[in-house]
Amino acid sequence: MSPPSAKVLFIDDDPGIRRAFSRVLASRGFETEAAGSGAEALRLAELGQYPVVVTDLRMPAMDGLTLIEKMRPLQPHAAFVVVTGMPDLDLNRTSASTSQIDGVLSKPWNADELEEVMRRGCALYEQRCGAHAQVVNDAYSVLVIEDNAQDAETIRAMLAPAVAEIVLAERLAEGLQILRARDFDAVLADLSLPDARGLDVVVRVRTLSPESAVVILGGLDDEEIALRGVQMGVQDYLSKRGMDQRTLRRTLRYAVERKRAEQSLAFLARHDQLTGLANRTTFQEKLNAALARARRQNQPLAVLFVDVDRFKAINDSLGHEAGDLLLKTMSQRLLATVREYDTVARIGGDEFAVLLEDLNGDCTPRRRLSAHSGGAHGAPHG
Repeated sequence: MSPPSAKVLFIDDDPGIRRAFSRVLASRGFETEAAGSGAEALRLAELGQYPVVVTDLRMPAMDGLTLIEKMRPLQPHAAFVVVTGMPDLDLNRTSASTSQIDGVLSKPWNADELEEVMRRGCALYEQRCGAHAQVVNDAYSVLVIEDNAQDAETIRAMLAPAVAEIVLAERLAEGLQILRARDFDAVLADLSLPDARGLDVVVRVRTLSPESAVVILGGLDDEEIALRGVQMGVQDYLSKRGMDQRTLRRTLRYAVERKRAEQSLAFLARHDQLTGLANRTTFQEKLNAALARARRQNQPLAVLFVDVDRFKAINDSLGHEAGDLLLKTMSQRLLATVREYDTVARIGGDEFAVLLEDLNGDCTPRRRLSAHSGGAHGAPHG
């Protein structure tokens, strides 16, 4: 897919980085509009539409997350990409704007990775522009832990029929038993239960169901409890006093979307966005841990490096979509070749790495790798 004629908007307070970004994208056929601050970017966003908006996360006056939150109404169809040198640290922040992020670029970025992210952003922009507006029900499941029967039935009536499934539990122990048996998109829990009170409810629910969005209920507006709950990982706090249907549905829906956004960002920060494999940072962390285990247990391990011969020629002659398909096929074949607990990572444009542990056991590949590659180079340890 060729890039669109509209410009990519890039925001960074460092003029050298802005020039380098524009130069690299120009060499790949993209046109760039650059801004040195969030305020300047917002002025540009009022004047025209951009398929992709790329912003540094750490900037003075207005950081990248705040900028995205302010810019989304001005650029409703744009794909928003953030650039950060420390994705695990920066993207662990709790902010409503994290749900607006469509991609992550880790510093230092390379030209192939940059082009790949821009092309996916343009495709997402075209998809959003062509989509028809539609009303979608809140198709998620909710576990309500509430000992007051009247309050529980009121909550059920407020949520139905918009929510796909609602399950009620009167005590925390009953709710935890249900969570052991199955997963829920959201848990709505009262903080005053017969068998648990206060934020102990949060600890026990999140320990058993870390993938669920959690909204806690209190009898009063308590800012301190709400803040402590958010710091402990809940998505929101609701006071029963004055709670209406619109507030409850909106809070629960936002909580579910915020949780999904957090999980998506955590995945993006640690995985390659094209293949879904571990990225260079994750591979390095796993390698360091594996080396420590190998020394402690006096066990060997191996690291294999695999690349694709003449990959640039494939992109140039057949197009980037063909190149992407080849990289996806390579990743699938590498995964099918190793064991389930081995690690396969994409560490560069056409470069893959494989970490093999427990070599005293059965490390026979499931089948030979049939994709034509530049070869595998082992780096055994032990």
